[in-house]
Amino acid sequence: KTVGLTVPTSRETYNFWIAAISDAGMGEFSERVWITYDVPEAPDSVSFSNITCNSITVQWSITEQFIGRLPHTGYTVRYQSEESESISLNVSNQNRQIVISNLDVNTVYTIEVSANNIIGES
Repeated sequence: KTVGLTVPTSRETYNFWIAAISDAGMGEFSERVWITYDVPEAPDSVSFSNITCNSITVQWSITEQFIGRLPHTGYTVRYQSEESESISLNVSNQNRQIVISNLDVNTVYTIEVSANNIIGES
């Protein structure tokens, strides 16, 4: 028999164990498996290229998705200088890079990349 689960929308932990049932009866249960649905792993290997006086390309990679990790729905890139408010840019799930433009010359920026899924942000 197949059992379906609804996709969680918040951090939830499920435990599963399985037993076969036939005309001969029910078999032994499998070991219990715990699966926690959670936010995605943060992107890794963030790198920068095409750096000019007012723009930069930000690129990243992701690790393979593990059991219990729901698919990514996109990414958020935030950047901020000491003198400015944080600016967030949404990037589609198909892209793993973005060009940030209109940066101020001779200004230090902090840049961070996070992954998103239906539960939240890494």
